[in-house]
Amino acid sequence: MNLQLTAATLLLLATVGYAGAAPGDETPSWLQQAASLKVPTYDKQVSAVVLVDDSTVTIDPDGRVNEVYNFAVRILQKEGRDYAAGGVSYVPDTSKVKDFRAWVIRSNGEVKRYGKGETMDIADAPNDVYDEYRVKTITAKNEAEIGSVFGYTYTREDRSVFSQANWFFQNEIPVVSSRYTLILPAGWRAEAITFNHANVEPRVNGSTYSW
Repeated sequence: MNLQLTAATLLLLATVGYAGAAPGDETPSWLQQAASLKVPTYDKQVSAVVLVDDSTVTIDPDGRVNEVYNFAVRILQKEGRDYAAGGVSYVPDTSKVKDFRAWVIRSNGEVKRYGKGETMDIADAPNDVYDEYRVKTITAKNEAEIGSVFGYTYTREDRSVFSQANWFFQNEIPVVSSRYTLILPAGWRAEAITFNHANVEPRVNGSTYSW
């Protein structure tokens, strides 16, 4: 697989987590914990801060890839409301989005939930007839007030023929926590290459790798 970042980039070669909340309307514990985090005081030019950027990828022996992704961001300035949006890409013939939900936790503790009714499904490249990628999106820009936390999660199943994945540990805004976890079948292994940063070594526990 093949991982990338702004200041540090990993390239993973796979050879022969956080978990989302259970289906329903409840706010997942990982998002509640993220909303309770104390963040540093940033310059006024910093409009938002990523609290959680977490992907757990499990590869089955037959090559099927299952990913659970969690993301949370705190809005610090009015301009940061643009970050209150989530998306998951897929190819209809080879992948399936099994779960996609989002929440806004306001500074007073009030929670607004987003699900199928607020999800848009659009072509990734509308003007490219040869590009089959589609994207499911949820946006909460209008509801994300200053001080609120926006979070989303998705579960995606894929039968990709590629054995590389990119992971970006950093963004144009500060990131508090970024983690990529890879769970491989017995007998498989992973190798990583870090770009624009000192080499990032994973924690390895059996066939589970975590960066």
